[in-house]
Amino acid sequence: ALSPVEVTRELFERAERLNPVLSAFMALNIDGALAAAKTAEQVWMSSGEKPILCGVPVSVKDSIEMEGLPTTYGSLAFKDNRQPDAELVRRIRRAGAVITGKTNLPEFALHGAVDNLLSPPGRNPWNLDHTCGGSSGGAGSSVSVGLGPIAIGTDSGGSVRMPASSNSI
Repeated sequence: ALSPVEVTRELFERAERLNPVLSAFMALNIDGALAAAKTAEQVWMSSGEKPILCGVPVSVKDSIEMEGLPTTYGSLAFKDNRQPDAELVRRIRRAGAVITGKTNLPEFALHGAVDNLLSPPGRNPWNLDHTCGGSSGGAGSSVSVGLGPIAIGTDSGGSVRMPASSNSI
């Protein structure tokens, strides 16, 4: 019942209220997401087959390269690092997703809690005294409070599983 543009605007309004408390996102992709949402809206209004993620908001962990936003890996050493899209991001874009931003993580994704020198610690949305988990904690926190239905994380030793458990998703 809602257009991709309406959903994206609502998501960013929620992020404006919640991200200062949760620190789920390292960076938001407002202009890029709204442009992608407008394109998705046009696709939905036309006839024919639609890409599988047409208009769906998706966030990307800050350890995955994405053109248009820095990929910091949660490290001061990479705070201005800009790279072209990783293959995963290219595929998400081709599938019609609206990429909303880069989610928070510990430095180099090497810790079980979101803590780095570039942002405040990631917080659990259900108990702000607790961590959102790591290393995809920002992704888990964002999905848990409705800042998007899909968040791309990475997992080598519990980095998706711990945030999913910590944030009740």
